[in-house]
Amino acid sequence: MPFHIYQTYDKYVAFNTYVQKDSLSEKDAIALFKAGKAASFEGTINDIPSVRQELQKAVPSSDVEPFVYLSCAADKKAGCIPTDYKAWNDLVIPITAQDPDRTMKFIDWIFASQENHDLFELGIEGTHWKADGEKQYSLTDGSTNYIFPKYELTWNPILSRVGSDNDALTLDYLNYQGSNDSYFRIPLSGFTFNSDSVKTEIAKVQPKFDQAVQIFRHGLDPNWKQSAEKLNKELCALGLDTIREELKKHMQAYLDNGGI
Repeated sequence: MPFHIYQTYDKYVAFNTYVQKDSLSEKDAIALFKAGKAASFEGTINDIPSVRQELQKAVPSSDVEPFVYLSCAADKKAGCIPTDYKAWNDLVIPITAQDPDRTMKFIDWIFASQENHDLFELGIEGTHWKADGEKQYSLTDGSTNYIFPKYELTWNPILSRVGSDNDALTLDYLNYQGSNDSYFRIPLSGFTFNSDSVKTEIAKVQPKFDQAVQIFRHGLDPNWKQSAEKLNKELCALGLDTIREELKKHMQAYLDNGGI
């Protein structure tokens, strides 16, 4: 079984007893948690300080503690986390942009200095956040008035600050996830599949897969392995085997051309 994918599905089933019965219709699990109406949510440890701040407004005696699915990551072991070293969030200028040069000047300005970057990622210093040394920051009473989607524009390993409001355990995990030693490169990490030749088959397969995987991820099917086998047969009838063969052909060409 590849990496932790299927182990994660088993965890979802085990943890289903801790989530609301109608979890599929839930639109904002984090909002429920912040309001003190839920005991947990799935997210990133980067958000813990701001989540804690909101939660303690609703439940003053409460606190937040991170839980890590992978045991080797929970133990902060080297070479635990698989990666292809590709960014998931991309910033592009559309071909329809009226003034791409001006757009690029703006982007260059954001990353030209720590001060510029802090302004867009964290807001106004002293109002929305306070500096804590060169690389950390702390929250203020006004922090919730400036919520910027950092992953869409400003996340940067050099310029992004770490919240000093984090507890010691979370800081340890942040340091762990920021270390190259924590990762290992997966096979075919440089490969990107051009799916144009099977886009019709993908259009048939994808909706049915998405529907089933939502049920699996919510832990609603204890017999998910058997359900997945049945799903696989149904998807093959819709063109999954054609997609697989095309994928293997592209992968082999990549390897034949020196890819790893």
